[in-house]
Amino acid sequence: MTAEKHILVKKNTDVPSVGGGISLTKENLKGLKIKEKTFTKTVKSKTPMPVGTIFMAVICTLLLMFIVFVGVQVSDYSSQVSDLSRELKGLIEKEEALNFELSQKNDLNYIEQQAQAMGMVKEDKLPKKYVAIAGDDASQVLIAEKEEDAGYSLSGILSALGETFGEILEYIKD
Repeated sequence: MTAEKHILVKKNTDVPSVGGGISLTKENLKGLKIKEKTFTKTVKSKTPMPVGTIFMAVICTLLLMFIVFVGVQVSDYSSQVSDLSRELKGLIEKEEALNFELSQKNDLNYIEQQAQAMGMVKEDKLPKKYVAIAGDDASQVLIAEKEEDAGYSLSGILSALGETFGEILEYIKD
């Protein structure tokens, strides 16, 4: 804002000399007409900055700082998301590898190889043993011999049956 001030300036009447050596005195000046001159001088008035402007500047600064803060947090969260997605991809690959390994271990051929490595043999390669109970305190173990055509020896089965019927008859008699 500017304000205009009017300044009234009068010429000095005590001027000792004017031009070609003529001296002016107060008496001589009374006879001369002296005009008063008015000059207008523009002076800028200094007013304080309005409070609203300061308040708006503070709010804009705070908003800018908040935007920067949120941007930094978004960047942090984005990096965490990318790290977690990489970790997830690695875990999915590991799961697939473990599932493949599990499916191989459930394979019957693999189980058979591991059993043979531990010293186990197939059931059909072992001799058959049958247990017959002869009485309260006695039992008899019968070993079936391997025959190529039949799985059991006929004589072993008949002898076991004979002994069992004999024990049953003995029980009935008592």
